[in-house]
Amino acid sequence: MTKNELLSAYNKVLAENEELKKQVETLKGVITQAWFTDVEEKDKQIEHLLKKVEELSTTEPTEEELNRQLNRLFMEKQINPKDIEFDGDKLVASVEEAASKLKSLKDHNDGKVFDAYGGGSFKSGLACPKCGSELYYNNPNMVLTSYPPKRSVECKNCKHTDYVY
Repeated sequence: MTKNELLSAYNKVLAENEELKKQVETLKGVITQAWFTDVEEKDKQIEHLLKKVEELSTTEPTEEELNRQLNRLFMEKQINPKDIEFDGDKLVASVEEAASKLKSLKDHNDGKVFDAYGGGSFKSGLACPKCGSELYYNNPNMVLTSYPPKRSVECKNCKHTDYVY
């Protein structure tokens, strides 16, 4: 070996030695802290210390280990349906607010100029006279040949059927 190769190898070993010294100093600090705490805390810190030592001594986790960790995290974050609170007043208020934005069927029919195609939308933008939900064109491509012509609408909530001019 040449002098430069020996010097390079020495520097590499010295750098690794310095890194190990830093790790040992960190571990000494953790051990010192564990010494001055309660026995239960010592056990927790020693367990943490052992995990850190294991992490330092192992390589990167395999894909299988990562998948297990992700699955464990996913399962920990699952919500139990029994923990969900149901606020009926809030639900009713939101339905009433949505219904207040819709026109009534009578208002629509009184001021509507006949549109045989309805703009291609299945939603009518009209409130159901029974429950206040939005009415849908139940057969949007069909126009009744009455005078004036009408289209059939239906409430998906209460199944009320009516006609729109």
